[in-house]
Amino acid sequence: MATPVAAGKFKFCNKHVQVSVQQWCGADASGGLDVDMTGDLVWPTATIFCRFLCDKAAELLHGKKILDLAAGTGLVGLVARQLGCSSVTLTDVPRVLPLLEENIAADGDHQAACDAVAAPLWWGDKTASDKLVSERGNFDVVLCCEV
Repeated sequence: MATPVAAGKFKFCNKHVQVSVQQWCGADASGGLDVDMTGDLVWPTATIFCRFLCDKAAELLHGKKILDLAAGTGLVGLVARQLGCSSVTLTDVPRVLPLLEENIAADGDHQAACDAVAAPLWWGDKTASDKLVSERGNFDVVLCCEV
C-alpha cells in the first residue's frame, strides 16, 4: 500500500472565511502507485465551489445539517462549517479518513459552533448509507464537489 507524503497546507480565504487543510501528495518511494490518491489534494474546482458557497449560498447552509460526499481534504465541508451550519458530516473512503480527521481537528476554533465528524462511505453501499443516517440523522443539504 502507498504511504502518503505531506504536501503542505492549502489555505482558502474569502471574506470572513479562512480554512487551512493539510494535503498529501501521493506515495513515498517505499509505496506503490496502486492507490487512488485523488482525495488527498485540494483540486481547483473545490476552491471555485467554496467561493460560490461564501459569495452566493451562505444562507443555504446557515443552521443546516450538511453532508459532504467525497470530502477528500475536507475543504468544502469546513467552509460550510464556518458559514454557520449546525453540523457537517464529511464522508469519503476509509483510506482518506485520517486526513479528514486531522483537518477537522485543526479547524478547532469552530468546534463549539458546529459539530463536524468524518465518516466512511463507499458509494452505492446502502447498508453504510443507512447506518450513517441512523447515526447522524437526516441531512438538509448534500454537498458534492468533483464527484
